[in-house]
Amino acid sequence: MANAFCEVASVREVLRMKEGYLDSDLELESCISSADRLLRSWAKAQGLTIPDVAPEDIAEASKQLAAWNFKSHGDPPINDQVLFDLGKGFFDSWVAGNAGATVDYVGSV
Repeated sequence: MANAFCEVASVREVLRMKEGYLDSDLELESCISSADRLLRSWAKAQGLTIPDVAPEDIAEASKQLAAWNFKSHGDPPINDQVLFDLGKGFFDSWVAGNAGATVDYVGSV
């Protein structure tokens, strides 16, 4: 996947998928794309641009948000708020380090 902030393999690790299980890779790629679009939108709202080579906090945010997105597509859907909060926390850490400001986030999806 070109310009993705994280790898499918790293999302598989978060989801604790068995090694060699590749059946969900296309869906995971879609979830990563969605997570990355969300991160770019959040960055834009802060007046920032995420570089093409993702900083560590952004890569971590992407993988957590992609895993959260994947779980929300389950049958039945699972809203794993912990994954969302981890992803948002890593993003907020990146913003604080790049904007010199603290970002307060309260709420959920």
